[in-house]
Amino acid sequence: MFTAWPIGPYPGTLDWLEDLRPRFRTALFSNTNALHERRMRDEMELLDALDTIFLSHRIGLAKPA
Repeated sequence: MFTAWPIGPYPGTLDWLEDLRPRFRTALFSNTNALHERRMRDEMELLDALDTIFLSHRIGLAKPA
């Protein structure tokens, strides 16, 4: 159940990010874990839609720190 918790981006989000990328660098700051990262990358295709990602379990900090 925990792995399935994230439901994915809102409809249209990936298209919106694609439209932004030619003019802006896109990034994600997320308090997340390795299980959810895998789903965001493989199932949701969210991480490929961004230029930079900052994931709490990778950098050892969580928002708001």
